[in-house]
Amino acid sequence: MIRATLAVIVGLIAWVICATALDVLLRLILHGYADAEPQLQFTLGMMIARLALPGAIPSLVAGFATAWIARRKARVVAILAIILVAVFLPAHYHFWTKFPLWYHLTFLGSLLLLTVCGARLQALLTKD
Repeated sequence: MIRATLAVIVGLIAWVICATALDVLLRLILHGYADAEPQLQFTLGMMIARLALPGAIPSLVAGFATAWIARRKARVVAILAIILVAVFLPAHYHFWTKFPLWYHLTFLGSLLLLTVCGARLQALLTKD
């Protein structure tokens, strides 16, 4: 139980750190992104970049880290994925009119799918 709890906490922290770092990177490398971010006035390219960098990669990293600590227990990774969706649902509800439906569905779905993929990647790369 303690290992599972620690694994989920580490997964959440890994997600936040990775997403924050990649969002800073987007501000630095994507022209106009930093100006568009405060008002959430993103172009299509910016939305895709947001889904790819501070969206997809952190979910993979979080799933990988959680699976590594939890010794590949799928239930623990599933709990992390559900918590991530639960954390982001209120924000996406609040910003519902700021983004198209496909953006919300892609982001929320990727939290589930890519967290599990990160765990599977961990299993493939670290066969004991």
